[in-house]
Amino acid sequence: MHSSKNNLDAAQLISWHDGVLRKIEICFDIKPSLRIVAAVYESDQSKHREEVRLEFFEIDDLVTSFSFFESIYNLSRGNVSDGYIKSHKRRLRFFIYFSDGFMSFYFKKVEVSKNVKPDLILSSPCATKPA
Repeated sequence: MHSSKNNLDAAQLISWHDGVLRKIEICFDIKPSLRIVAAVYESDQSKHREEVRLEFFEIDDLVTSFSFFESIYNLSRGNVSDGYIKSHKRRLRFFIYFSDGFMSFYFKKVEVSKNVKPDLILSSPCATKPA
């Protein structure tokens, strides 16, 4: 496992139930990465969602199935039902379940940003530098 303990702990503490998926980006590079932006409740007692961004680095073995119709239909109620990280044989795997869908992949490192501002949500980690 390569992820720093603080970021890994923060990622594991996210309460995904009734979260709202905002964005998924995948960067195809020598070391592929994936970014998820979502609005989630800080705890089961929270009344308001906060914007979080998770950036996973050196991802591998991505598996997903996704219904855009169900995701949009459940947007206001929350289109994420659960999410968690498992460690197996010194490898980290992220699982997230949507309304009629899921995504899972291995990763080596995760960075978590909370209370993400809208301008940061729109920026892309995949932006190419001018030649």
